[in-house]
Amino acid sequence: MVELEKKLSEHTQRLISLEEDVKDHKKELKVITKVMMDIHDLVSTIKSLQEEQRAQRKALEKLNDKLSCIELEPAVQWKKTMQAIKIAIISTMAGALGMGLLWLMSKGMRL
Repeated sequence: MVELEKKLSEHTQRLISLEEDVKDHKKELKVITKVMMDIHDLVSTIKSLQEEQRAQRKALEKLNDKLSCIELEPAVQWKKTMQAIKIAIISTMAGALGMGLLWLMSKGMRL
């Protein structure tokens, strides 16, 4: 009988120890579950940030294209202006030369 009581006491102690282990494991499981949920939230946030970064990259590329066009516009205008000035100068010189020749020809005809 003493041996049976001893075994019962050992089993009771073992059961108490196992119940404490289960409690500890439940606490650890809660912590792990919370960490997993936090990781899931973090992954979702990272995905959102990546999408936002892609959108910003596209917007930046569009702005860079627009800026390139804006930066080139004065150069194009300058080139057109210089071309117009050259044409005006050449036209004026040709006109003056033509008028001079006509004047000379008219002077030569009167003599």
